[in-house]
Amino acid sequence: MASHLLSQFPQDEQDDFSVVCQRYGRAVSEFEVVDEDQYPSGGQVGPIARQVTVALRGKSTVALYDGGHGSAWIADFENDLKSGSFG
Repeated sequence: MASHLLSQFPQDEQDDFSVVCQRYGRAVSEFEVVDEDQYPSGGQVGPIARQVTVALRGKSTVALYDGGHGSAWIADFENDLKSGSFG
């Protein structure tokens, strides 16, 4: 398993996350964003699963998103912001 902070994500994901935060009047710094890559066990060949965790700093609000190939975790995060899941 490998974990990465938002600052280590691909630049387009960082930019998209920032745009979504700004759209809803939020600062990127309000959130702790980490992903975790899960490689196939035993050295097998297969897809790498990726899970993105977004936590609201200082609160117990946490959401998990599928961040793997073809996923739309930022759109899912935006839907959660829109619905008030992050206060």
